[in-house]
Amino acid sequence: MKNIYLIGQTCSGKSTSAKKLSKKLGYDCIDQDDYVFSIYNKDGGDLNDIYANSIDFFNTLSKTVVVLGGRFGTRPNLKNCFENIIFLDASNDLVTERVLEERNHRDKPENKRRNIVMNSDNTQDIIDLCEERRPLYTSNSHLLFSYNSNEEQETIISEIYNSYSNKKQSSSKKLKKTSIKN
Repeated sequence: MKNIYLIGQTCSGKSTSAKKLSKKLGYDCIDQDDYVFSIYNKDGGDLNDIYANSIDFFNTLSKTVVVLGGRFGTRPNLKNCFENIIFLDASNDLVTERVLEERNHRDKPENKRRNIVMNSDNTQDIIDLCEERRPLYTSNSHLLFSYNSNEEQETIISEIYNSYSNKKQSSSKKLKKTSIKN
């Protein structure tokens, strides 16, 4: 069975979705940032090289939900590297709300790596980054799910699960679901 790759903004819910989805599917779950930083902390080296080499590693896996780093999801020609890339397109308002909440927990290790938006005191910076990256994520994805709330995100996890477990796919009028063609 092939892997599922999740891309999206910082604080869009990729990690939470991946954990829930992998549990439902019986897949493994790996976060690219965790993988890269474990190598970097152990062996040192150039982070860009480690990220680039992670492509080969992830392609050796099967039945794994992989969370690709926020910046990595904007990489040119990402669709040539992986199949089954899903863009979790959280609204600007939801991302901003989550980033502001995460700022209250800057001491958590996972938040120290989120320096692009976590260190800005201007919410417009968060929105600008979302708008800048959205077209890149869209062009790199095979499937896109847009949502505005945690409840809609839960429905999306169920829809992805249904798609990959060969069950009849559910539909919801509240969600904007877009298939991206090559």
